[in-house]
Amino acid sequence: MPAPYRSVFTDYRGLSEQPLAPWRESNDTVGRIGGWRAYARENQGEPAPSPKAASSEEAALGARPAPSPQAASAPKPAPRTGGHTDHHR
Repeated sequence: MPAPYRSVFTDYRGLSEQPLAPWRESNDTVGRIGGWRAYARENQGEPAPSPKAASSEEAALGARPAPSPQAASAPKPAPRTGGHTDHHR
């Protein structure tokens, strides 16, 4: 007796229009749930952390504050010479 046929498209749901939200609200939501790490966990099948857990995780991972304007304008050290790449010039 042959196996019954079941189309792979039986449960298919096409794309539909998603409601738009103001970008600031969307950014705030992403920040509240833990930023890109929450989406990475979701992709791996793990539940997204609560906002409090996300902030403590960033602290544990050594999240650093943005550099001060003075640090950003500080002169950069001169490139090192010698080594493997020096002979490619």
